[in-house]
Amino acid sequence: APRSSPPSQRGPLSHTLCMRYGCRSFHLQKSTCSSCGYPAARIRKYMCSVKIQLCSST
Repeated sequence: APRSSPPSQRGPLSHTLCMRYGCRSFHLQKSTCSSCGYPAARIRKYMCSVKIQLCSST
């Protein structure tokens, strides 16, 4: 089985923890969260993601 490379050989992180919800989707270079849209005042949400959450919960 192929093994993953050691941490020293992996690329630098592009996402870190979001300050609003704590999910690991805050893009360091863009300075925006791909999950909630932080630092924007409005929380990022789309109807397709709501439908996915509803379908997966039932």
